[in-house]
Amino acid sequence: MGLSMLCLFFFPFVDSKRETSNKLTIWYGLSFFIFIVVVCLLGWFGGRTPVSETMVITQCLTLYYFIHILVIIPYLGKLNDKYHNATVDKVDKR
Repeated sequence: MGLSMLCLFFFPFVDSKRETSNKLTIWYGLSFFIFIVVVCLLGWFGGRTPVSETMVITQCLTLYYFIHILVIIPYLGKLNDKYHNATVDKVDKR
């Protein structure tokens, strides 16, 4: 539980994009929506009595929670910078 709170504390610093781009807005929105659904499901399953079927689902949701914060958000930020730099280079060459 402490690691998830620590990840949420560093969540604003994990996003490495320098400029905003319209090309990846849909991917950010989709990943944010999935993240919110996962957090809500984790809260719902956390309030129930532990059963073997729900334990597997909860472990998968927890894995996605950490993958989202530690892998997906930085990857989307780097991808956004790549698209932004390619667009700036294209404009500069004109």
